[in-house]
Amino acid sequence: MFYLDEGEDLRSIPARWTSVIVDDPFVVISAGRSLYRLVDLLELTKLMRKGQR
Repeated sequence: MFYLDEGEDLRSIPARWTSVIVDDPFVVISAGRSLYRLVDLLELTKLMRKGQR
């Protein structure tokens, strides 16, 4: 998602940080009991394994 800041510079933020995209069903169902989604944890695991090589 793009926007213009106070200085008229084009900036961006992830759309999922806004109300443009509907909430992830996991986040809704977990009702705040989990800070991380499984998809995000799996991606983190991949990055960590890649960094150990």
